[in-house]
Amino acid sequence: MDKPLLDSKYVTWALPQGSLAENLFYKTLGAIVRTFEDPTGTARPLWRDYSRWQWLDLNLAVAIANGVLGAFHRAGISWGYIDPWAIAFLAQAAGYGSLYQTTYHVLYADQPVLRQADEVWYRIQPEPLNFPKMIDLEVDRGIANERYADATWQMSELVLSRDGTRPIIYSRKGLIDKWLSPFWTAAMLNDHFYCLAQYLWDRTREHAGPPALPNGVLRERVILHQTADKKPAFPNESGGTSYADYDRWEIGNESEMHQWIAEQFGGQVPEPEPEPPPIPDDLPERVVALESQMADVRSAIALLSDRVLALEEREA
Repeated sequence: MDKPLLDSKYVTWALPQGSLAENLFYKTLGAIVRTFEDPTGTARPLWRDYSRWQWLDLNLAVAIANGVLGAFHRAGISWGYIDPWAIAFLAQAAGYGSLYQTTYHVLYADQPVLRQADEVWYRIQPEPLNFPKMIDLEVDRGIANERYADATWQMSELVLSRDGTRPIIYSRKGLIDKWLSPFWTAAMLNDHFYCLAQYLWDRTREHAGPPALPNGVLRERVILHQTADKKPAFPNESGGTSYADYDRWEIGNESEMHQWIAEQFGGQVPEPEPEPPPIPDDLPERVVALESQMADVRSAIALLSDRVLALEEREA
């Protein structure tokens, strides 16, 4: 079962997404049920997926300090909507070499795939980063089921041709069973890796996993599990909604995850962010140390500014 029989979203259908009322509802519910959370699930390496719903002032330093190891940000939806915070996310994430980072795109299967790629996804992220892109396959467009399979395969082939790596597919068992499994061969299904959503009824506690397997998909192809989407974010992680999407790595512990990613997608295991040196007690030495740290800050700001300008030029 990939959906709970009783889902708290049906309790809050009248509350606008991201509103103070909705935030208060999930904050209160989470405080009540948190003690019943299964530690088996929360021991897995933590990832995030972000969009404008989690943003006002996203602070990746806070997320990383609290154990977030990878993050996807929504690039956009179909061919006509670019997430307004995607460029800012990429600019901020560029400063953290320890963070796996990339973008995801919400696929509309009834819209031209090439147009979605060129006018949204590759305008936001033209080059591959240190983790593959992700297709978000969850929007029901009221069309024939085989069209979802065709559009997803077209987008996967396009990303493979441009980035050299197939995209991850984010969805859930019920949708993959309906939209992909009847139309793709076993080889096509298992040429992809998956992030599967499966929640508990209240959505403020994490599902302990593993998520239910879609028909035809091998267990080892499921690398991420979205465990909750209304669990509170870390304090000061975001100035937007008080909750966040929680994603857990499915293949091994943190060390094994780093090694698996390096072997599967290439590149080096990320180095942890270095601790800043202590400030000396002696005043002249303190001035020298602070000037050195400020030079590093200015260098980081310049790097991020160049990244933002480059992305804005592509957007223009």
